[in-house]
Amino acid sequence: MAVSFPSNPSNGDKFESNSMLYQYDGTNSLWIRLNRKDVSHYTDTTNLLPAQTLQVLNVPDLASLPGSSSTGQMVYVTGENKLYLWTGSTWQTMTLAKQNPVLTSTTDGSGGGSPFTLATDGTVTVITMTASHPDGLPLIYSYNVVAGSLTNGGGTTATIEQGTGAQVNQFFITPSTDAAYNGSFTVEFSVSDGEATEVYVGEFTLAISTEWYITDISTDVTGYDNKLLNVGAQEGTPHAIQFSTDGTEFYAVGISADRIQQYTCSTSWDISTATHTRSSSTLAFGSPVWGNASNNPYGMVFKPDGTKVFIVGSSNNNLCEATLTTPWDVSTLTSGVVLDLATLISGSSLPAGLVFKPDGTRAWVQNNLGVNEINFSVPWDVSSATFSNVNAGLGNWGQMHFNSDGTQVFVRITTGIRQYAVPTPYSLASINTASYVDWDPIPVTSLDAQTRGFCMHTGNGRKVYVLTRADLVEQHSVSSTFIY
Repeated sequence: MAVSFPSNPSNGDKFESNSMLYQYDGTNSLWIRLNRKDVSHYTDTTNLLPAQTLQVLNVPDLASLPGSSSTGQMVYVTGENKLYLWTGSTWQTMTLAKQNPVLTSTTDGSGGGSPFTLATDGTVTVITMTASHPDGLPLIYSYNVVAGSLTNGGGTTATIEQGTGAQVNQFFITPSTDAAYNGSFTVEFSVSDGEATEVYVGEFTLAISTEWYITDISTDVTGYDNKLLNVGAQEGTPHAIQFSTDGTEFYAVGISADRIQQYTCSTSWDISTATHTRSSSTLAFGSPVWGNASNNPYGMVFKPDGTKVFIVGSSNNNLCEATLTTPWDVSTLTSGVVLDLATLISGSSLPAGLVFKPDGTRAWVQNNLGVNEINFSVPWDVSSATFSNVNAGLGNWGQMHFNSDGTQVFVRITTGIRQYAVPTPYSLASINTASYVDWDPIPVTSLDAQTRGFCMHTGNGRKVYVLTRADLVEQHSVSSTFIY
């Protein structure tokens, strides 16, 4: 039965409850249960302990305990936070007021603490709690997700399993290897003796980069997946293709229909599951928004959030920007901004390729002069463009792609894709144009020997998609050297 002690006691005060007598130790702020009942209730004092046993001595450590004492003498050892009683032959530990578990540390395998960054290759993070109890009571370990979620993006960000037996104080956190499931969550790790509980709050983040690096495209592309999409029914002469950032939408543009064709993939990044769902309006590429009745679009880039799309066209020599009122839905494409490349870059014409730096501050356009670099003082805003330079040694490019840190660039050639190293990231002037690697996909049909465009999986699917002269988009796999 719980004892309700008086408030604000003074040193030496006594209190009786349930026929038990307690005395208040003001020095240590403790109520101490005495080993006898209140003598005021009895006349027979024969078997009571001597009065001096009610006095409690203080010593700093166990070594300071007397070698012997009067039977019933109590000594409080401050260094141990324990009370000892001399039984006549030995010192016996006495139970004091309830003590809490002591949580010493909560760390990962390298000794680090919160916040924790989960491995991007699926390696398990092991969280170990180190705790003890002053009274030697058994400890109970547990965890609870108190913020965020273990799931995100339609999948599992991480799973948590608690160890058993000797590992009951360990928690094994297995992260996803899919960037689509990136996320953060907060876990409260607890240790309890059944009554009192100590907790540690750990914050966890899974941030798999969607960056991709191909060491050698001539060997890293391992083969055709036997999956393709024919876009010829919607666009007779396609030249540029791109996926949405989550791989659920696919886009193709060309010079026959002068529209962006949109396809929805029932399985992300699987081109064989794509079905045509909508097209952009003719207004987007014809008079009066973007000038000529036929823009002849050759290059296409979407802003990463799907709210803008950029087109270069060969017939009107323009770089065009348009807004999508519903992200990634080309049927909602509205009026755009037109940049006359001939005015910006003297003598340029026939633009055929377009690529943007991931932050939207720079773009490169391939035309008859070579590859032209354009800067934007306002990211993703064509109206803020200024001409930077041209690299004539990189002419005759079509569709182009940088990897995410700008140290490699991939370009369309007639029969496939060419890879250049970029020693100074995003600086085409640093490229050694005599040093490159070519990959020629194996033709599915006789017309597939000529490549019109390509795009790459920017997640973790290790795929390259090639647009051929037969209006087919072929899906190819990349080996494990395809790093994110």
